[in-house]
Amino acid sequence: MASGVPPLLRALREAGIPTTAIVVPELEAVKAAHAAGIAGVELYTGGIVDLPPGERAAAAERLGDAGRLAAKLRLGLVLGGGLGYSTLPELLGAVAAAERVCVGRACLARAGLVGLDRAVRDLRALVA
Repeated sequence: MASGVPPLLRALREAGIPTTAIVVPELEAVKAAHAAGIAGVELYTGGIVDLPPGERAAAAERLGDAGRLAAKLRLGLVLGGGLGYSTLPELLGAVAAAERVCVGRACLARAGLVGLDRAVRDLRALVA
């Protein structure tokens, strides 16, 4: 067990309760989560989605590197933070190993325009 692991995290792990941490998509953050015994990471994409296309491509590459490391370390892998219908395909393409995506606000906003059923169907089509 890594030194400096918070007592709550230690207690959860000892009770068999898996934990997930939201981390910046950087290799060192993924390594730190693994060293702390965390079962999964949500790579925070909020800092990427608003970047200009040229900068977003480089950031998506770093996101992919972090995702590949998380998969190699057998961490659960989620993408989340500011994802929307227009940014999801690019960023999900960079992290093929992602098990889930968090796109709640985008889906609910779209549901206000087209209805929840269609918003969810459209979202599912993007991740299929």
